[in-house]
Amino acid sequence: DREQMYYYMIEGMTKLASKHGERVLDTRRNQISIAMTLGTFIGEDRSKATQLGGMLFARCVSGTRVVTCIKNETVGGISFKGYGSHHDQYPHTYLAFAVAVGIRKSEV
Repeated sequence: DREQMYYYMIEGMTKLASKHGERVLDTRRNQISIAMTLGTFIGEDRSKATQLGGMLFARCVSGTRVVTCIKNETVGGISFKGYGSHHDQYPHTYLAFAVAVGIRKSEV
Protein backbone atom coordinates (compact mmCIF):
# COMPACT_ATOMS: atom_id res chain seq x y z
CA ASP A 1 0.00 0.00 0.00
CA ARG A 2 1.26 3.47 -0.96
CA GLU A 3 1.04 4.89 2.56
CA GLN A 4 3.28 2.14 3.96
CA MET A 5 5.77 2.75 1.15
CA TYR A 6 5.75 6.48 1.98
CA TYR A 7 6.89 5.81 5.54
CA TYR A 8 9.35 3.15 4.39
CA MET A 9 10.88 5.65 1.97
CA ILE A 10 11.05 8.39 4.61
CA GLU A 11 12.93 6.02 6.91
CA GLY A 12 15.41 5.09 4.18
CA MET A 13 15.88 8.67 2.98
CA THR A 14 16.44 9.89 6.55
CA LYS A 15 19.23 7.32 7.00
CA LEU A 16 20.79 8.27 3.65
CA ALA A 17 20.54 11.99 4.37
CA SER A 18 22.08 11.62 7.81
CA LYS A 19 24.95 9.56 6.41
CA HIS A 20 25.82 12.39 3.98
CA GLY A 21 25.22 15.40 6.23
CA GLU A 22 21.87 16.21 4.64
CA ARG A 23 18.32 16.19 5.96
CA VAL A 24 14.86 15.16 4.86
CA LEU A 25 12.57 18.17 4.75
CA ASP A 26 9.57 18.20 7.06
CA THR A 27 6.52 18.19 4.77
CA ARG A 28 3.84 16.70 7.03
CA ARG A 29 0.96 17.92 4.90
CA ASN A 30 2.36 16.28 1.77
CA GLN A 31 1.85 12.51 1.91
CA ILE A 32 3.17 11.86 -1.60
CA SER A 33 6.49 13.69 -1.98
CA ILE A 34 9.65 13.51 0.11
CA ALA A 35 12.52 15.97 -0.29
CA MET A 36 16.17 15.85 0.79
CA THR A 37 18.62 18.75 0.86
CA LEU A 38 21.65 18.58 -1.45
CA GLY A 39 24.06 21.06 0.17
CA THR A 40 26.99 18.68 0.74
CA PHE A 41 26.62 17.24 -2.76
CA ILE A 42 26.78 20.56 -4.60
CA GLY A 43 28.57 23.00 -2.28
CA GLU A 44 27.97 26.69 -2.98
CA ASP A 45 27.15 26.31 -6.69
CA ARG A 46 23.47 25.40 -6.84
CA SER A 47 23.60 25.04 -10.60
CA LYS A 48 25.63 21.82 -10.14
CA ALA A 49 22.46 20.17 -8.87
CA THR A 50 21.11 20.01 -12.40
CA GLN A 51 23.89 17.50 -13.18
CA LEU A 52 22.38 15.16 -10.60
CA GLY A 53 18.96 15.57 -12.19
CA GLY A 54 20.48 14.76 -15.58
CA MET A 55 22.16 11.63 -14.22
CA LEU A 56 18.88 10.39 -12.72
CA PHE A 57 17.04 11.07 -15.98
CA ALA A 58 19.71 9.27 -18.03
CA ARG A 59 19.27 6.23 -15.78
CA CYS A 60 15.48 6.24 -16.31
CA VAL A 61 14.78 7.15 -12.68
CA SER A 62 11.25 8.53 -12.58
CA GLY A 63 9.39 10.37 -9.85
CA THR A 64 12.35 12.58 -8.88
CA ARG A 65 13.24 16.19 -9.57
CA VAL A 66 16.03 18.51 -8.52
CA VAL A 67 14.93 21.95 -7.34
CA THR A 68 17.71 24.58 -7.36
CA CYS A 69 15.56 27.48 -6.13
CA ILE A 70 17.61 29.88 -8.28
CA LYS A 71 15.60 29.91 -11.48
CA ASN A 72 13.16 32.74 -12.15
CA GLU A 73 10.46 32.14 -14.72
CA THR A 74 7.45 34.00 -16.13
CA VAL A 75 4.40 31.93 -17.03
CA GLY A 76 1.30 33.56 -18.44
CA GLY A 77 2.57 36.98 -17.36
CA ILE A 78 3.11 35.89 -13.76
CA SER A 79 6.69 35.92 -12.44
CA PHE A 80 7.93 33.13 -10.18
CA LYS A 81 11.08 33.46 -8.09
CA GLY A 82 12.76 30.16 -7.24
CA TYR A 83 10.73 28.51 -10.00
CA GLY A 84 9.91 24.89 -9.22
CA SER A 85 10.01 25.28 -5.45
CA HIS A 86 7.08 26.12 -3.22
CA HIS A 87 8.69 29.20 -1.72
CA ASP A 88 10.13 32.32 -3.35
CA GLN A 89 13.34 32.29 -1.33
CA TYR A 90 13.83 28.74 -0.10
CA PRO A 91 17.43 28.55 1.17
CA HIS A 92 18.31 24.99 0.07
CA THR A 93 18.61 23.09 -3.17
CA TYR A 94 16.78 19.80 -2.80
CA LEU A 95 15.86 16.54 -4.46
CA ALA A 96 12.18 15.60 -4.38
CA PHE A 97 10.88 12.03 -4.65
CA ALA A 98 7.31 10.98 -5.35
CA VAL A 99 5.85 7.87 -3.73
CA ALA A 100 3.34 6.86 -6.36
CA VAL A 101 0.38 4.49 -6.23
CA GLY A 102 1.56 0.98 -7.02
CA ILE A 103 5.18 1.50 -5.87
CA ARG A 104 6.82 -1.63 -4.48
CA LYS A 105 9.40 -2.00 -1.73
CA SER A 106 11.95 -3.30 -4.24
CA GLU A 107 11.61 -0.03 -6.19
CA VAL A 108 12.35 2.13 -3.16
